[in-house]
Amino acid sequence: MASELILITGTTGFIGIKILGLALNAGYHVRAPVRSEAKGHHLRSNKFIASFAAGARLETPVIEDITVDGAFDEVLKSVTFVIHTASTLPGQGLAPEEFNAKLIKPARMGTTSLLYSAIKTPSVKRVVITSSGAAVVEWKYFFRESTDKVYTANDRAPFETEYPDGDSQAYSASKVAALAATEDFIEKEKPHFDVVTLIPGFVFGRNETADSVETVLSGSNRLAFGQVLGNKTNIGPSVVCHVDDVAAVHLKAATDLSIPGNRAYAISSGPPGEPKIADALDVVKKYFPERVADGTLPCTGFHDSQRVLLDASETERVFGMKFKPYEEGVKDFTAQYLEFLDASSGAKTTG
Repeated sequence: MASELILITGTTGFIGIKILGLALNAGYHVRAPVRSEAKGHHLRSNKFIASFAAGARLETPVIEDITVDGAFDEVLKSVTFVIHTASTLPGQGLAPEEFNAKLIKPARMGTTSLLYSAIKTPSVKRVVITSSGAAVVEWKYFFRESTDKVYTANDRAPFETEYPDGDSQAYSASKVAALAATEDFIEKEKPHFDVVTLIPGFVFGRNETADSVETVLSGSNRLAFGQVLGNKTNIGPSVVCHVDDVAAVHLKAATDLSIPGNRAYAISSGPPGEPKIADALDVVKKYFPERVADGTLPCTGFHDSQRVLLDASETERVFGMKFKPYEEGVKDFTAQYLEFLDASSGAKTTG
């Protein structure tokens, strides 16, 4: 029933804000913890979220530190479904000595803090946790070596303790640690609720948190769009998915208890190994030819793709969905980029 209360963490982020929008549109009451009153105000005034006229259906209580034991005790009261997307992302300018304290520890302890608060909350029926393809595919196969192994949501990457490739490698380790902690919790505590872990690849699409050209291209979108603007990248993974699909799977996983729980589901577009990040160039040329011709979207870069095989067909079957192709994500964030660019210059978007 849409009158049930959902707790969603990380709603100021790329994925979380999309899930929040879907939940509000479906009529749910949502409690969305934020780290400060200012962030709560910013979320409620976001153009995308404001369009749902949620009013009292959206609460934004403050939790300054989600890693503290009992941090979620109060906000979980009367909650039926929980969706946990909050996680510190790479690209924050962290020094190597900060990786453990600011990436790995928060991911693991933020997850266990929520789970142990949930076990004290009889109303909770299901917890959904956002993981990552990095939790199932070894780091070396994401960025260094090729493999013909077809990965599924049942695979698990080893936890690495050294990060010569920087904060992205440490972020991957944080996802490995959080998933291991989740599965240890289920085995040890045997909670009254079940847990669903979702494992998306790199997520692309319209960024509803964006308020400028620069913020449109944050996160995964920058990975694909950089080559459109002339950047040259030697290697990168080819596991992709659309943010709309990621959000839809999260909400359904949480609220549809016919979806089997205490297991993981992968989210990835296309057959394993397809498409490739570099395909964004062809997509942009196809749908925005005038902007390519006038140099707005020069398409002069490249992005060689590492062949990573992640099979999400089981998720499509269980959830009754067909995931959007990579092309749709590229079209969406390119159109949004042009909207902001043209608004600042008075031009008209084409494509």
